[in-house]
Amino acid sequence: GYLAGVVNRAISVFCNTDDPTPTRRHVAYIEGIDMPAADGSRTYANNRALAQALEPALRKAWADIQRLDGTLRFTHDAYLAIWALSAPRIETDYLLWDEAQDASARMTALVVEQDHAQVVAVGDRYQQLYEWRGSIDALDQFDDGGNRVWLTWSFRFGPEIAARANAELRLLAAPFSLMEKPHVHFILDISREDAVRRELIEKRIEPPTRIQNPIEETNTRKHHRVVTQ
Repeated sequence: GYLAGVVNRAISVFCNTDDPTPTRRHVAYIEGIDMPAADGSRTYANNRALAQALEPALRKAWADIQRLDGTLRFTHDAYLAIWALSAPRIETDYLLWDEAQDASARMTALVVEQDHAQVVAVGDRYQQLYEWRGSIDALDQFDDGGNRVWLTWSFRFGPEIAARANAELRLLAAPFSLMEKPHVHFILDISREDAVRRELIEKRIEPPTRIQNPIEETNTRKHHRVVTQ
């Protein structure tokens, strides 16, 4: 029924957090069971009462998922959470972690706990797509003195696409511009774009400043190194 679906969704939310057990805080807000306040904002009395009432069901569902003879759906989120909660030690000298801008809190905690290994995290915070399902920008976890290198020179496109991308990056207040591969040209159809973005593209972005010898920023000591695309 409907409440069973609420429980299943709460378990999915829990699996993507770094919490040890599912609780009422993982139950999503349900529209329509609480009257809005006079200013239109949400109220929470009935939602809080329902979340509290569902806590035993959450614990029962999580216990079922962990059993070999369980009957509830065993998802990728579930087995990742079970493994992460066992506090595994990944026996390696270094970890290469891609798409770190879209990591779950569970995966982030797991990687950060591997403090015996060097971590190279790669990501593009301007391409975070899964925040709606609880992902976080894990690159923020490595702003503690690790080396950072911007990868801004692409061999995949020419000046037309670079100009388009840089227009979007400027709107996002990005601290860098992309550099294109010379002598590669594409035709962009922007006839459907709004006037503001068309104007930005037509004006072109000034040539970006090239990064000077980014390789020199690395060294051989063991540390967390952050690389962003």
